[in-house]
Amino acid sequence: MPPGMEYEALDVGLHVNPQSLKQTLKESIERSADTVETIILGYGLCSRAVEGLSSAGSTIVVPRVDDCIGILLGSREAYRSESLREPGTYYLTRGWVDAGKHLFEEYHHMEKRFGPEKARRLMDTMLKHYTRLAFIRTGRDKDLDRYLDYCHGIAQQFGLRLEEITGSAALVEKMIFGPWDEEFVMVPPGREISYEEWLRYPEPSCTVHSGDGLH
Repeated sequence: MPPGMEYEALDVGLHVNPQSLKQTLKESIERSADTVETIILGYGLCSRAVEGLSSAGSTIVVPRVDDCIGILLGSREAYRSESLREPGTYYLTRGWVDAGKHLFEEYHHMEKRFGPEKARRLMDTMLKHYTRLAFIRTGRDKDLDRYLDYCHGIAQQFGLRLEEITGSAALVEKMIFGPWDEEFVMVPPGREISYEEWLRYPEPSCTVHSGDGLH
C-alpha cells in the first residue's frame, strides 16, 4: 500500500445480501468522506450493490468489473473469457474457503435444517447448470494443499470437475497505484454511481475454441 493510504476490510459475508452490502458501503463512505480526497471500493458491480452510492466530498473509484471474481482474475476480459470457455463454473479462493460464506458451506446448514435427503435435492437443483469448480490461485495461498484437498472433496461430492486457475494482481495494483483508466468507474463528489457506467465499457473480443468470475 502507498504511504498514508488507509483501508477498511469489510465482512465477505455481506455479498450474500446485496442490500446489506450497499448499506455497509454507504456507511463506510460517509465515515471517510470528510477526510479523504478519493475512496477506492475494492468491489465490482456485485449484484448492483455499488449502484447509487455517492460521496459529498470525495471521488469514488470502482473497478469496472461485474463482481469480485473479475478483480481476482485480473480483468473483466479474463473473467468473461473464462465464462465463455466454461459458463457453468463455481469459483472459490482461499479467502472464501476461510470465510465459509459460500454455497458448499451453506449445504451443511441445509442438512441440519431439512435433513440430508432434502438438502441434497436442494443442492442438486442449485448446481444443475454447474460443471466445474474453479479454485483461483491468488499467489498468496499458504497451505495450498489443504485448500485443494477441501475443493477436491467438494468436487467429488457434487460431481464437479476441479480446476485450478491462476489469478492476477494486475487490477488490484492498478486500483491502488493507478492509472485509473477505462477499467475503472470514477465518480466525482456529489454524483451517484450509475449502472450505465458498466454498459459503456467496450465488450472484449474473445475466441472460443470448439472442444476445448478495499476500501
